[in-house]
Amino acid sequence: MTRTKLFALSALTLALTSNTAQAAVYEISELASNEQGVQSVSVAIGEQGGVVSQVQFPFNPPIDIELLDLENNEALREQLNDPDAVAQGNISDEDLVILYNVLSGSDSPLTQKLGEVQSYIGDANGATEVTGFDQASTAFDGLTRSVNTLVYDINALGNAVGTGTAPYYKVNYTNDEGEQLTYLVRDFNQRGFVYLNDQVLPLLPPEDTLGGRSAARGIADNLWVAGSVSTEAPETLAGQVSNCEDPEERGDQPVELCLQSVRNANSSNFQMRAALWKISNDGQIESLETFPLAFEPDEDSTTTFNSQANDVNSQGVGVGTAQNRVPHLNDRIRTMPAVFIDGQTNSLLLDKEDYTSGMAAGINDNGLVTGYGVRFVNGFERSKFFVYDINSETLTFPDDFFPGSSSLPRDINNNNVIVGDGEVDTVTGNGAVRRRNGFIYDHDSGSFQNLNDLIACDAPYTIVQANGINDNGEIAATAVVEKPKRNIAGEIEQDEQGNDIIESTVIAVKLNPVPGGDIEDCSDSEEKFERQAGGLSWLLLGMLGLIGWRRYRG
Repeated sequence: MTRTKLFALSALTLALTSNTAQAAVYEISELASNEQGVQSVSVAIGEQGGVVSQVQFPFNPPIDIELLDLENNEALREQLNDPDAVAQGNISDEDLVILYNVLSGSDSPLTQKLGEVQSYIGDANGATEVTGFDQASTAFDGLTRSVNTLVYDINALGNAVGTGTAPYYKVNYTNDEGEQLTYLVRDFNQRGFVYLNDQVLPLLPPEDTLGGRSAARGIADNLWVAGSVSTEAPETLAGQVSNCEDPEERGDQPVELCLQSVRNANSSNFQMRAALWKISNDGQIESLETFPLAFEPDEDSTTTFNSQANDVNSQGVGVGTAQNRVPHLNDRIRTMPAVFIDGQTNSLLLDKEDYTSGMAAGINDNGLVTGYGVRFVNGFERSKFFVYDINSETLTFPDDFFPGSSSLPRDINNNNVIVGDGEVDTVTGNGAVRRRNGFIYDHDSGSFQNLNDLIACDAPYTIVQANGINDNGEIAATAVVEKPKRNIAGEIEQDEQGNDIIESTVIAVKLNPVPGGDIEDCSDSEEKFERQAGGLSWLLLGMLGLIGWRRYRG
């Protein structure tokens, strides 16, 4: 994120220099979008305080009754409580749960497709959905709800960027045996977009065979957009497309289904390059610049190489990842942090012999870049976050929770304050997931702090990720809290005794600085100890990687 600098001292710095303890540094508010699905994570925050959140497993998905074929699907009828009511469109909460599990567990192109992730912009008082590339449904009122829409960043004016899938549509087909079948297909798998003036502007890639691929990860206030695009298709793709268009070659299937199979098989085989777009205020693409690889591949190489811009500042300098040959690894090719500037791709950490890979996550208008590098600590690979100053070409690795902790930065504001998360457990083994807590780091003062130490002692939350910070010091975070368990119908589940089932739930929250706030003394607070030390489902935290990475996903 890139914004105008508002003040020099962060809330963290003020807290650490105060001598009295009267109120916590931050108060927590839950986002309204948490009521839209089973779990949610925050992703970014704008200068006006609006938080981007991604909601996984949205409540009450619409069901296309025609595609269920209940007259002939005896196995499904036996699973339902009231199949006749379902056939009439009267679906109970119990049967909705059954239908959702059946549909989400099927890979058949004859089965209705339901999206798993929706994105919202809002706060505790309300949220606006960004529906991406979804379209009105012909089977029921509303949208198809067959897309995944992941918004990753928002600027000071409320403009956002993200990546989405195409909606599925029906293709009717009569096979060689005379069966009438309805297939579900879509036109592309991944496309970046800009959400501007309540409209979605698609970001098309230069190589768009079968839709190609593009992604948008970061946006500056002056509408520079960072992401990646497909620049070259696999050599065999043209022949496969030609076979689909030939009735003799494609077999007994519609051409749309054949092309979809080819698209899915080749989705990861496109050459992807970091890209920066410049967008006009009225929603026009003024320019698109793609960046070369940081090294020269062998002339006869057929390997797919990738780079991606994760963020961009108002000067049009992008940061992200790019593959490169690493000298201290015998020139093996690894993914390294990268800066995209003046048409060049410049890798970081190549001269740091301890580091084997990494990523640049964010850049501010002061030219400070934050990211992480991976190195071995006590025989285990650990990610350690860094700060790189483009102007002075200096690189520092701040101290985090402890030497063996893996730490990941998520965002940096124009006050040079970084937020992210890191491991707080010192013990690992047997494949266990080490607990993570959100952190805040003030680069100017060198202050590093666990965000759980800056909220009230009796707060029922554990901050496990800090995903975004604006120049007002407001933080978009992800927390774990004990809540009643809800099913896909949004109903609270109960045990055999009729009691609500309570579980650890991942939710999106906003941390609001408290004027005059200070770190509370929780030495006598048993609740504080229990909240930070145990009682949480850390397996659930492993799911955060599915939707919670700010700008990182490919």
